[in-house]
Amino acid sequence: MITLGTVSGLNGDPYLKNLCEWAVNRTELVSEVIIISVASKIEMEEEWKIGNIKFKKYGCGIERASPSYFHGHGLKKLVEKATNDLILTCDVDMFFYKPVDVFYYELMEKYDLDIIGISHYSATTTSQGFFPNVMNFLVRKSNLPDEDFCERFGHGPNAVDAANRPSPQLIGEYFLSHYFVAGENSPVVRSKFANPSGIYDTGSLLYLWAVENNWKWHAFQTLDTHRYSGAYNRGTQKIKEKFKPKDYFLYHTVSGTICTKDEKDVTQTARYKEYVQEYNESKGS
Repeated sequence: MITLGTVSGLNGDPYLKNLCEWAVNRTELVSEVIIISVASKIEMEEEWKIGNIKFKKYGCGIERASPSYFHGHGLKKLVEKATNDLILTCDVDMFFYKPVDVFYYELMEKYDLDIIGISHYSATTTSQGFFPNVMNFLVRKSNLPDEDFCERFGHGPNAVDAANRPSPQLIGEYFLSHYFVAGENSPVVRSKFANPSGIYDTGSLLYLWAVENNWKWHAFQTLDTHRYSGAYNRGTQKIKEKFKPKDYFLYHTVSGTICTKDEKDVTQTARYKEYVQEYNESKGS
């Protein structure tokens, strides 16, 4: 079975109701859903069950930090709390048109993949290129980075911050963005990435782990920022499948829970309205 997990931002609650709905109606292999809320420090907020799926919501466990730290830390906590080996991540502001869990799992098994998911909507600007992004991928918990890897990149027991001060909050945080990656400016480290001059976003280190361990991966791309279909894809090897360009399997609002004070919720409200309209229309498809 599969654990579906999300990290909900400070403005993520409007999306959670729909997430709980489509998790039940549009997945087939998911047995638990884990929600990590960055707005709460409470270890366990709530637990409930809908059908055969258990829902668990946890606080992030930290008071203040940048969005980059929240996301990376939340993903690590999600992995720790998952009771299944297979973990399917998803941003809170996305939804599935169909059972993505089955779609990914069948391809993973057929092509012996270590990870499968979607590329960043602006993949060519990121350091990891088209490699599956933390926004949405299926991976095995048992295959994720070990302590030795974390130690080599500044996230071991002796982790320190930019000012060389002991920082226990960085221990084991292999999902953190480039702001927390030791040696990020090292030509040797950067040369290992698909796009050394790209953005080192949340999950950058996972790409290095994949390279070092010769992971087989596959990812799907979007042409309009929001909708992903199987027609546009690439990875370490070619997959022989036929997909229709408009046979979408996933919708992503993109930055649906991020809003600056200057925006005064205008941009975020517009994004949410588009998401709601698309989600409601998908119910009739």
